[in-house]
Amino acid sequence: MVPTRREEEIERRLEEILERYRPLLRAAISRACPPDLGIAIDDVEQEARLRIWRALREATEIRHPASYLYKVAASATLDAVRRATTLRASRRSEVAVEMLEETEGPVERAAAIAPDRLAEQRQLLERARRELGALEPDRRRAVGLHLQGFTPGEIAPLLGWSEPKARSLVYRGLAELRARLAELAAVEERET
Repeated sequence: MVPTRREEEIERRLEEILERYRPLLRAAISRACPPDLGIAIDDVEQEARLRIWRALREATEIRHPASYLYKVAASATLDAVRRATTLRASRRSEVAVEMLEETEGPVERAAAIAPDRLAEQRQLLERARRELGALEPDRRRAVGLHLQGFTPGEIAPLLGWSEPKARSLVYRGLAELRARLAELAAVEERET
């Protein structure tokens, strides 16, 4: 199939932009990509190129290429991080389920917990969710990820923070969550 004049113009413009700004694109991806997630920078760069090509194909005028490429690099990197962390969280869930299944079957687990105890655990979990939602947004995000099994070292690059900041938000958020839950328990105990 012979490329049309428009397709040739798009390819020419893409090569022109990439020739001039490829180092900026790669540097932006390298800086934003967390090293411990196993994300291939070349794959993210390829995704960014594809996004630029699509933008040109859709007749998007790129007035400030350096700024535009930086945004594309950040967006492609963030999407790659989301995919990697979703995959990692999925693997952790699978391992936890496998560990539970190895120890005892679902029937044995359900039979081992009395109905009133099960209801109590569900109420406690619902209270914890409500109180987690009441935390300040940064603490809520940090604690939420921590409760999913992420370490402060893994949370930091996901949210664009330093590791000390992530660690501090996790620990302070957990302390606040514990205090809120203890206060609720004390109020309930006084009422009964």
